[in-house]
Amino acid sequence: MQALLFILTAALSPAMENMFLNQCVMATNDKQACSCAITQLNGKYNEKTFLALQMGTLSEKEEQEILQDLFLTASDCFVQKECASEISFIVGEQEANKICHCAVSKIKKMEQAEQAAFLTLEGNFIAENEKKFEEIVMREIYPCLPKKLTAVMRENLINECAKETTHRDGKKICACITDEIFKKYSLTEFFRDTFGNSPSLDELMAKSTEKCLQK
Repeated sequence: MQALLFILTAALSPAMENMFLNQCVMATNDKQACSCAITQLNGKYNEKTFLALQMGTLSEKEEQEILQDLFLTASDCFVQKECASEISFIVGEQEANKICHCAVSKIKKMEQAEQAAFLTLEGNFIAENEKKFEEIVMREIYPCLPKKLTAVMRENLINECAKETTHRDGKKICACITDEIFKKYSLTEFFRDTFGNSPSLDELMAKSTEKCLQK
């Protein structure tokens, strides 16, 4: 509980906010998630509330409601960060944040939200069930994706592909492979099979590579 109380200082002075950030980062080693939590909660709780909670003078119901709010906010920030880090190599950082913000908004409305991720009392972000966590996040990403592959995403995929080849025409071949894949795949299907380690995508990629090398 003590680690969670640090979040309340986000509503206080800049000095107190900085103290929260430092303590949060020491506990979680995750500056981005800590900064996110400060932004989300800034102004929501005042110093009087913080002191009352710290001194144990709030009612049990009030205390539970506040701590639950803090718990879920910190979890939301962590989920969004993890989500964005997983997909940014495809969509780019800006689009990843947008997509994952949308996905987290959907997760917050789900009964399984508390199962998706949680903050331990020691302040460490962990997934309660990593597989279930990934399934929930990925499922909620799909409706948030752009309808079609964008030029930025195409370029990102070509660049990622080119990193893995020493062929002198690597980017040209990777552009061909990318275009071949998206003749058969929608963006949602590509995400599903990429993060699901689908043999179907591996097979299509192999065939596309062979075809593009022969051109």
